[in-house]
Amino acid sequence: ANEVLVEAMVSLISPGTERAFFTAMPNTRLKFPALAVGYSHIGRIIATGDDVEGVAVGDIVASNARHVSPARLTADCLVKVPRNLDLNEAAFFNLLAIALQGVRKAAIEIGESVCVIGQGLIGQFALQFARMNGAFPVAAVDPVESRLDLSRACGADAVINPQTGNVSEAAADLTDGRGFDVVIE
Repeated sequence: ANEVLVEAMVSLISPGTERAFFTAMPNTRLKFPALAVGYSHIGRIIATGDDVEGVAVGDIVASNARHVSPARLTADCLVKVPRNLDLNEAAFFNLLAIALQGVRKAAIEIGESVCVIGQGLIGQFALQFARMNGAFPVAAVDPVESRLDLSRACGADAVINPQTGNVSEAAADLTDGRGFDVVIE
């Protein structure tokens, strides 16, 4: 009675953990399809139970449903997607939430120096959220030059490739010898 059926429209595969399972990387215990994956699902409600309130058939919603269609979910785990938001962009909601949680838990104060280690998708988001939170300077660390180029374009004050540069020296230079106030990995 409190459940809905949601027809998938977009389902995002995370570029880290999920991709590792899909490609059977050596750091994974289980291989797809033995493991049920998915947690960034955008879809249209196609049916509702009698006790469902707050959402209706036809609403576009975000949820943590697996890569399935239709998904059966309780109505309380759905969030309506704003009409003007591109659904491909909306699918990033969970990855954005992961990055934002790290930045919020760090309780960054204006002017604190921040180093974000790892400039994959979540690290890129964390770098930008730290910057929006008032962090200065913000440094990005990653061994992949193309990721560091993107970090630079997204507002990093410094980029450090640990294979070619010294993170400790860069930290000392950026922070007058204090080291970073916050490090997010």
